[in-house]
Amino acid sequence: MFGSEHFLNLYSQSFSATIIQVLQTTAMGFVFASIFVRTNNLLFPMLCHFSLDYVVTILWGMQNSSNISFGSAIGVSVFYLIVGLFILMPILTDNKLKVEK
Repeated sequence: MFGSEHFLNLYSQSFSATIIQVLQTTAMGFVFASIFVRTNNLLFPMLCHFSLDYVVTILWGMQNSSNISFGSAIGVSVFYLIVGLFILMPILTDNKLKVEK
């Protein structure tokens, strides 16, 4: 849902730029959801979202997606998915959650 909200940007940018943005923000949403699942607190992913947007805007200004390739968007998305899995790893490997036979 986090990524699909960015389809609204079709009103202000090209279809390909919007698809790239939706792909990246969907993967980023996985990171934020992983943080929520791990902490059971909505404040942490909200702070991470704000911090990420703030740092990116300070370093590079408002982003123009027209110069981003689909290949680099895939790379960034895979990176976000790996980070999300890394955050979830303690929960996924917790022996207490496994069913005893």
